[in-house]
Amino acid sequence: ENNKFRFTVNDNSINVCLIFSPCGGTGSSMAFDLAYLCRKILENNRPKIISMMMAPSVFLQEIKPQKAVERKKALANAYAYFRENNYLLENPEWNVRYSNEVNVSMKKVPFDLQYVVGIENAKGQRLSSLDDVANMMAQALFLNSGISLQAGVAQTVMVPARNFREN
Repeated sequence: ENNKFRFTVNDNSINVCLIFSPCGGTGSSMAFDLAYLCRKILENNRPKIISMMMAPSVFLQEIKPQKAVERKKALANAYAYFRENNYLLENPEWNVRYSNEVNVSMKKVPFDLQYVVGIENAKGQRLSSLDDVANMMAQALFLNSGISLQAGVAQTVMVPARNFREN
């Protein structure tokens, strides 16, 4: 006998993880726009927007000491990013017209959770390279998605389509 099960899964909440560096380039300049655009596009799904950033310490070790200008630029970009981030945490309002069709106006912080990952932990233990940090971040994302999936499965309601009888 083939029992049919009906699964009810809560799809009203979506996790979005943005991975970038506040040290400059496209990542730091677009992080807030991406966060708010995701909030707008997914607003009916109550998205949880998560940022995972590589701290300046990760990039500074990759930039040769003799390239002082690049090192200063990375630190200046990170400083500017964190200043803007702090402003948005204290004044959570975003009102930007991206085009005639897309206007994002909301009073909410850009990220629900923020992780800043450095090259060294509080105990002074260091990773060796940017690649090591990237691998650690990838593992954390994988584990987090697995835990989220497990939580979703644990909350799934399984209802038999018809009563099960032992023979």
